[in-house]
Amino acid sequence: MGCDVNSGNTKSESLEVFQVITGRMSPEQGDILFSCPYIYPIEVDFEKKTTKQWVQKWHVIILGNSCDIEQDKVDLVLLCPIWEINKYIENCKERFKLDEKYRKKFKNDEKELENQVKQLIKGASEDKRFGYTILPGVSQPNFETEPWLVDFTNTYTLPLDFLKDFCGADENNTFRLRLKTDYRSDLIGKFNYFLLRVVLPSHEFNYKKKHQAYYQWH
Repeated sequence: MGCDVNSGNTKSESLEVFQVITGRMSPEQGDILFSCPYIYPIEVDFEKKTTKQWVQKWHVIILGNSCDIEQDKVDLVLLCPIWEINKYIENCKERFKLDEKYRKKFKNDEKELENQVKQLIKGASEDKRFGYTILPGVSQPNFETEPWLVDFTNTYTLPLDFLKDFCGADENNTFRLRLKTDYRSDLIGKFNYFLLRVVLPSHEFNYKKKHQAYYQWH
């Protein structure tokens, strides 16, 4: 179920894909949370048992199972970042300026960065890019957004109790978006497909051939 980011229909499609809910409703799989904290440890002193942390705020979508969340069967809830496409491009360009390691990935060439980002977004919109997918933009009361890029490659977790409090109290989430059920299944299917990739060492590809007698017998 791809989404053409160049199509003029992406926002009208959002009426079928999303529903708008109040922030105080219990979180579920497929909810988009705005400005959710991401805590990244940048320095750990194991002797003193102290950690320096960097906190960034991301828009995220909940990947954790709704039943587990509702019935308190988990302590941590799985999330992943979700970007309005234009803001994702802006963020990549800003990171290119500030992060030397990131620049090296693109041979210090901003045009190479732009080309790879365009290819990533195109591949995601056609369901041909592992680790990413596209959801349509939103044009509804309380919301007006560009199409979304979902980033499965940077999943993380937050405590369930914190997430429930955040949903109910944070001013950025007075209203929030929730994927409708059919689209949740599609989203999680793509996430599972990303996780199920298995790359075997080259010597293991010959395993079946070496044990052909066993496989013939079975």
